[in-house]
Amino acid sequence: MRVDGRGKNYGGSASRTEAFRKTHRVGQKVRGRVLKWQETAMAWIAIDGQPLLANLSSRPAPGSVLAFKIVSLHPHIHLQEIFDAGGMSSALTGVMAFTEARRKFQTAMEPHSPSLEKLDLRQRIIQFARLLNDPKLMSAYAQTQMSVDSVNGTHRKYCLRYSPLLLPEARDQATFLRTSGDFTEVIHEFTLPRLGDAQVLFMHKSGKTSYRVKLRRTSHIETLRKVLERSKILAESAQYIGTERLTGPPGGMLANFLAGRTR
Repeated sequence: MRVDGRGKNYGGSASRTEAFRKTHRVGQKVRGRVLKWQETAMAWIAIDGQPLLANLSSRPAPGSVLAFKIVSLHPHIHLQEIFDAGGMSSALTGVMAFTEARRKFQTAMEPHSPSLEKLDLRQRIIQFARLLNDPKLMSAYAQTQMSVDSVNGTHRKYCLRYSPLLLPEARDQATFLRTSGDFTEVIHEFTLPRLGDAQVLFMHKSGKTSYRVKLRRTSHIETLRKVLERSKILAESAQYIGTERLTGPPGGMLANFLAGRTR
Protein backbone atom coordinates (compact mmCIF):
# COMPACT_ATOMS: atom_id res chain seq x y z
CA MET A 1 0.00 0.00 0.00
CA ARG A 2 1.48 3.33 -1.07
CA VAL A 3 0.78 6.36 1.10
CA ASP A 4 0.62 9.96 -0.09
CA GLY A 5 0.43 13.23 1.84
CA ARG A 6 -1.24 15.13 -0.97
CA GLY A 7 -4.90 15.94 -1.32
CA LYS A 8 -7.45 18.72 -0.94
CA ASN A 9 -9.59 17.34 1.86
CA TYR A 10 -7.03 17.79 4.63
CA GLY A 11 -4.91 20.49 3.06
CA GLY A 12 -1.17 20.36 2.95
CA SER A 13 1.20 18.39 0.99
CA ALA A 14 4.64 16.92 1.41
CA SER A 15 4.82 18.35 4.95
CA ARG A 16 2.71 15.46 6.26
CA THR A 17 4.86 12.81 4.62
CA GLU A 18 8.04 14.46 5.91
CA ALA A 19 6.63 14.62 9.42
CA PHE A 20 5.73 10.93 9.17
CA ARG A 21 9.26 10.01 8.01
CA LYS A 22 10.86 11.87 10.91
CA THR A 23 8.84 10.06 13.55
CA HIS A 24 8.74 6.50 12.18
CA ARG A 25 11.10 3.75 11.12
CA VAL A 26 11.04 0.87 8.66
CA GLY A 27 9.68 -2.31 10.24
CA GLN A 28 7.59 -0.44 12.81
CA LYS A 29 3.95 -1.46 13.25
CA VAL A 30 1.44 1.38 13.32
CA ARG A 31 -2.28 1.76 13.74
CA GLY A 32 -4.49 3.97 11.58
CA ARG A 33 -8.14 4.99 11.58
CA VAL A 34 -10.04 5.22 8.29
CA LEU A 35 -11.37 8.79 8.06
CA LYS A 36 -13.19 8.69 4.72
CA TRP A 37 -13.04 7.16 1.26
CA GLN A 38 -11.72 9.43 -1.48
CA GLU A 39 -12.53 7.14 -4.39
CA THR A 40 -12.84 3.41 -5.12
CA ALA A 41 -9.48 2.31 -3.74
CA MET A 42 -8.18 5.45 -2.01
CA ALA A 43 -8.95 6.41 1.57
CA TRP A 44 -7.79 9.01 4.08
CA ILE A 45 -6.09 7.29 7.00
CA ALA A 46 -5.12 9.04 10.26
CA ILE A 47 -1.81 7.60 11.45
CA ASP A 48 -0.18 9.23 14.49
CA GLY A 49 -2.34 12.30 13.96
CA GLN A 50 -1.31 12.65 10.29
CA PRO A 51 -4.08 12.38 7.64
CA LEU A 52 -2.55 10.41 4.75
CA LEU A 53 -4.12 9.33 1.47
CA ALA A 54 -3.63 5.61 0.96
CA ASN A 55 -4.46 2.87 -1.51
CA LEU A 56 -6.13 0.00 0.35
CA SER A 57 -6.70 -3.51 -0.93
CA SER A 58 -9.42 -4.05 1.70
CA ARG A 59 -12.65 -2.06 1.94
CA PRO A 60 -13.09 -1.17 5.64
CA ALA A 61 -15.81 1.23 6.77
CA PRO A 62 -14.89 4.76 7.95
CA GLY A 63 -13.96 4.60 11.61
CA SER A 64 -12.29 1.21 11.27
CA VAL A 65 -8.88 0.83 12.87
CA LEU A 66 -6.28 -1.04 10.79
CA ALA A 67 -2.78 -2.27 11.51
CA PHE A 68 0.15 -1.71 9.16
CA LYS A 69 3.83 -2.51 8.94
CA ILE A 70 6.11 0.19 7.53
CA VAL A 71 7.91 -1.38 4.56
CA SER A 72 9.75 1.73 3.32
CA LEU A 73 9.93 5.47 3.90
CA HIS A 74 12.01 6.52 0.87
CA PRO A 75 11.52 7.43 -1.89
CA HIS A 76 7.86 6.70 -1.09
CA ILE A 77 6.08 5.65 2.07
CA HIS A 78 4.90 2.07 1.72
CA LEU A 79 2.76 0.40 4.38
CA GLN A 80 1.69 -3.22 4.40
CA GLU A 81 -1.77 -4.03 5.78
CA ILE A 82 -1.61 -6.79 8.39
CA PHE A 83 -4.29 -9.40 7.85
CA ASP A 84 -2.96 -12.74 9.03
CA ALA A 85 -3.41 -13.00 12.79
CA GLY A 86 -1.32 -16.16 12.75
CA GLY A 87 1.71 -14.12 11.79
CA MET A 88 1.24 -11.36 14.33
CA SER A 89 2.81 -11.00 17.71
CA SER A 90 0.54 -11.81 20.65
CA ALA A 91 0.52 -8.13 21.64
CA LEU A 92 -0.58 -6.99 18.18
CA THR A 93 -3.22 -9.70 17.96
CA GLY A 94 -4.61 -8.73 21.36
CA VAL A 95 -4.80 -5.01 20.58
CA MET A 96 -6.45 -5.63 17.22
CA ALA A 97 -8.98 -8.00 18.79
CA PHE A 98 -9.76 -5.44 21.51
CA THR A 99 -10.33 -2.51 19.12
CA GLU A 100 -12.59 -4.60 16.89
CA ALA A 101 -14.58 -6.06 19.82
CA ARG A 102 -14.89 -2.60 21.38
CA ARG A 103 -16.17 -1.15 18.08
CA LYS A 104 -18.91 -3.78 17.85
CA PHE A 105 -19.92 -3.28 21.48
CA GLN A 106 -20.03 0.51 21.07
CA THR A 107 -22.31 0.13 18.06
CA ALA A 108 -24.65 -2.12 20.04
CA MET A 109 -24.67 0.35 22.95
CA GLU A 110 -25.33 3.51 20.94
CA PRO A 111 -29.15 3.48 21.39
CA HIS A 112 -28.73 3.23 25.18
CA SER A 113 -25.84 5.66 25.77
CA PRO A 114 -27.84 8.93 26.01
CA SER A 115 -30.14 7.56 28.73
CA LEU A 116 -27.22 6.06 30.68
CA GLU A 117 -25.41 9.40 30.56
CA LYS A 118 -28.24 11.01 32.55
CA LEU A 119 -27.92 8.55 35.44
CA ASP A 120 -25.46 8.62 38.31
CA LEU A 121 -22.82 5.89 38.34
CA ARG A 122 -24.71 3.57 40.70
CA GLN A 123 -27.88 3.80 38.60
CA ARG A 124 -25.85 3.24 35.43
CA ILE A 125 -24.50 -0.02 36.80
CA ILE A 126 -27.99 -1.23 37.67
CA GLN A 127 -29.41 -0.25 34.29
CA PHE A 128 -26.45 -1.74 32.43
CA ALA A 129 -26.99 -5.06 34.22
CA ARG A 130 -30.55 -5.03 32.92
CA LEU A 131 -29.40 -4.26 29.39
CA LEU A 132 -27.09 -7.25 29.46
CA ASN A 133 -30.16 -9.50 29.48
CA ASP A 134 -30.06 -8.91 25.72
CA PRO A 135 -28.00 -11.90 24.44
CA LYS A 136 -26.44 -9.92 21.57
CA LEU A 137 -25.32 -7.09 23.83
CA MET A 138 -24.06 -9.54 26.44
CA SER A 139 -22.06 -11.42 23.80
CA ALA A 140 -20.49 -8.19 22.48
CA TYR A 141 -19.56 -7.10 25.99
CA ALA A 142 -18.13 -10.50 26.88
CA GLN A 143 -16.01 -10.55 23.71
CA THR A 144 -14.62 -7.13 24.57
CA GLN A 145 -13.64 -8.16 28.09
CA MET A 146 -12.10 -11.40 26.77
CA SER A 147 -9.97 -9.35 24.39
CA VAL A 148 -8.85 -7.20 27.35
CA ASP A 149 -7.59 -10.37 29.02
CA SER A 150 -5.70 -11.23 25.84
CA VAL A 151 -3.92 -7.85 25.83
CA ASN A 152 -3.03 -8.16 29.50
CA GLY A 153 -1.61 -11.62 28.85
CA THR A 154 1.35 -9.96 27.11
CA HIS A 155 2.71 -8.89 30.55
CA ARG A 156 3.15 -5.15 30.11
CA LYS A 157 3.74 -2.64 32.86
CA TYR A 158 0.30 -1.12 32.24
CA CYS A 159 -2.82 -3.20 32.79
CA LEU A 160 -5.70 -2.54 30.38
CA ARG A 161 -9.26 -2.12 31.64
CA TYR A 162 -12.46 -1.39 29.71
CA SER A 163 -15.12 0.51 31.67
CA PRO A 164 -17.74 1.89 29.26
CA LEU A 165 -19.96 3.23 32.05
CA LEU A 166 -17.43 5.88 33.10
CA LEU A 167 -18.47 8.11 30.17
CA PRO A 168 -21.38 6.41 28.37
CA GLU A 169 -21.46 8.80 25.40
CA ALA A 170 -17.70 8.64 24.83
CA ARG A 171 -16.21 6.38 22.18
CA ASP A 172 -12.97 4.41 22.16
CA GLN A 173 -12.64 4.35 25.94
CA ALA A 174 -9.71 2.48 27.44
CA THR A 175 -8.17 2.64 30.91
CA PHE A 176 -4.54 1.84 31.73
CA LEU A 177 -3.37 1.09 35.25
CA ARG A 178 0.07 0.63 36.78
CA THR A 179 1.27 0.51 40.35
CA SER A 180 4.70 0.85 41.90
CA GLY A 181 4.88 0.62 45.67
CA ASP A 182 2.36 3.09 47.07
CA PHE A 183 2.13 4.99 43.75
CA THR A 184 -0.76 4.31 41.38
CA GLU A 185 -1.19 5.81 37.92
CA VAL A 186 -4.41 5.55 35.93
CA ILE A 187 -4.78 6.86 32.37
CA HIS A 188 -8.25 6.99 30.86
CA GLU A 189 -8.44 7.84 27.16
CA PHE A 190 -11.58 8.46 25.12
CA THR A 191 -13.20 10.52 22.38
CA LEU A 192 -16.20 12.75 23.00
CA PRO A 193 -18.47 14.43 20.43
CA ARG A 194 -17.48 18.06 19.87
CA LEU A 195 -14.53 17.80 22.26
CA GLY A 196 -12.43 15.27 20.36
CA ASP A 197 -9.72 12.99 21.76
CA ALA A 198 -8.76 13.29 25.42
CA GLN A 199 -6.85 11.61 28.22
CA VAL A 200 -7.23 12.03 31.97
CA LEU A 201 -4.17 11.03 34.01
CA PHE A 202 -4.77 10.20 37.68
CA MET A 203 -1.90 9.90 40.15
CA HIS A 204 -2.43 8.57 43.66
CA LYS A 205 0.22 8.48 46.36
CA SER A 206 0.20 8.65 50.14
CA GLY A 207 -3.57 8.99 50.24
CA LYS A 208 -3.64 11.97 47.85
CA THR A 209 -5.03 11.98 44.30
CA SER A 210 -4.26 14.50 41.58
CA TYR A 211 -5.21 14.55 37.92
CA ARG A 212 -4.01 16.14 34.72
CA VAL A 213 -5.97 16.46 31.47
CA LYS A 214 -4.64 16.08 27.94
CA LEU A 215 -6.95 17.38 25.26
CA ARG A 216 -6.62 17.66 21.50
CA ARG A 217 -8.53 20.95 21.61
CA THR A 218 -7.41 22.67 24.79
CA SER A 219 -9.98 25.45 24.38
CA HIS A 220 -12.61 22.93 25.51
CA ILE A 221 -11.00 22.21 28.88
CA GLU A 222 -13.74 23.77 31.03
CA THR A 223 -16.43 21.86 29.14
CA LEU A 224 -14.50 18.63 29.65
CA ARG A 225 -14.00 19.28 33.37
CA LYS A 226 -17.77 19.74 33.74
CA VAL A 227 -18.32 16.45 31.91
CA LEU A 228 -15.89 14.70 34.25
CA GLU A 229 -17.46 16.19 37.36
CA ARG A 230 -20.94 15.20 36.19
CA SER A 231 -19.75 11.67 35.46
CA LYS A 232 -18.58 11.21 39.08
CA ILE A 233 -15.36 9.49 37.97
CA LEU A 234 -13.36 12.12 39.87
CA ALA A 235 -12.90 11.75 43.60
CA GLU A 236 -14.14 14.85 45.42
CA SER A 237 -10.68 15.35 46.90
CA ALA A 238 -8.86 14.97 43.55
CA GLN A 239 -6.64 17.97 42.82
CA TYR A 240 -6.60 19.36 39.27
CA ILE A 241 -2.99 20.12 38.29
CA GLY A 242 -3.29 21.37 34.73
CA THR A 243 -3.96 20.75 31.06
CA GLU A 244 -1.69 19.78 28.18
CA ARG A 245 -2.31 19.55 24.47
CA LEU A 246 -2.78 15.94 23.40
CA THR A 247 -0.54 15.02 20.49
CA GLY A 248 0.04 11.81 18.59
CA PRO A 249 -2.46 9.34 17.17
CA PRO A 250 -6.03 8.70 18.31
CA GLY A 251 -5.96 6.10 21.06
CA GLY A 252 -2.38 7.00 21.94
CA MET A 253 -1.92 4.47 24.72
CA LEU A 254 -3.21 1.63 22.55
CA ALA A 255 -0.92 2.83 19.79
CA ASN A 256 1.95 2.55 22.27
CA PHE A 257 0.85 -1.00 23.08
CA LEU A 258 0.88 -1.79 19.37
CA ALA A 259 4.34 -0.31 18.91
CA GLY A 260 5.72 -2.10 21.98
CA ARG A 261 6.43 1.07 23.98
CA THR A 262 4.53 0.16 27.16
CA ARG A 263 6.56 -2.78 28.45
